[in-house]
Amino acid sequence: MTKDMIRSDPRSFASDNIKRIKTIKDFSSGTTGAKLEFFLPLSLYRLNFAALWRFYGWAGVHLGEKRVTLGARVIGERLPYWIYNKSENQLLMSIHHLNSNTISSYIEKLMEFEPVFIQGHPTGIEILADEMLRRREKLKVKAVFTTAETLIDTARDKIENAFGCKVFESYGVSECVVAAFECEKHNGLHEATEYGITELESSGEEGFYSVIGTSLWNNAMPFIRYKIEDLVVPCEKAICSCGRTLPLVIKKVIGRIDDIVYDAQGNPVLPVTIRMHLKPLLKPFQNYQLIQTDKGEYEFKLTITEEKPTGAFIKMLSKLLGDNAAIKISEVTKIEATGGKIRNVVNRCSRTERRI
Repeated sequence: MTKDMIRSDPRSFASDNIKRIKTIKDFSSGTTGAKLEFFLPLSLYRLNFAALWRFYGWAGVHLGEKRVTLGARVIGERLPYWIYNKSENQLLMSIHHLNSNTISSYIEKLMEFEPVFIQGHPTGIEILADEMLRRREKLKVKAVFTTAETLIDTARDKIENAFGCKVFESYGVSECVVAAFECEKHNGLHEATEYGITELESSGEEGFYSVIGTSLWNNAMPFIRYKIEDLVVPCEKAICSCGRTLPLVIKKVIGRIDDIVYDAQGNPVLPVTIRMHLKPLLKPFQNYQLIQTDKGEYEFKLTITEEKPTGAFIKMLSKLLGDNAAIKISEVTKIEATGGKIRNVVNRCSRTERRI
């Protein structure tokens, strides 16, 4: 199965008895291509909860301990950009408002809250870590868990230094067909076999493999040998020295690397922020690529649909990048892939970064 096959006729992939199953309509994050809509059973969220807390337990943290989640929620347009979830003893912080004007408030709140552990997007956590190291401030926590984006080695080093702990990487997809988690031995990512069957297929590039998953839990819209389009480096050994029987599958995730771009004032704009704001504007089969070409200058490529691009894209990009941003919009028949991966956010300018 491919994304295009499902997009062409999504209802034909749904279970015959889907009306008798409590479901939720969800969509893929779009990190490797255009938006994909699908159905998930509500029961799957219990599996997600259990799998995540098993993962957190590998680092020695427990349900109910204080945690900070730096994620893609839009909590508000003014301070505070966070909200406390009392039921899980969790401080939810919005990644979208993290910039030079707000970062001091974020760090102060982190210090005040004193979490036992932190979870979230590595690009946002790295920005916090980088600024804390610049200020020679540190916050000791038990663990940092990253998700949704590829964790690069330099980011791991900064985060571990700033928070005095090890970083634990995870891999999953919105379609919930595969999931993998890093244990305390850091030999690779263990497959969560409850989700489904994970296969790695040669991508045609030496050393890199495509991920194929078959769901075992989704009885509303089963994905059978579904090509996810992410590239990974496989583990050489399936057995980990930690002694757990969940097999080691992925050594390194390659297929989720997008750049950070900077607005006209030099503030970072994270890929997840761009993705979350543009996704609702995309039509079926439509894709995009935002390229920063110089300080305050950008090219926005949008694949052609029957409807012409509207001012909604310009309005949203101006909101994200600043009213003074020079944005060139062009229609294209396709977004070119690099190594089988479509990069939605690309920075080709070395003069954009402003230290925050």
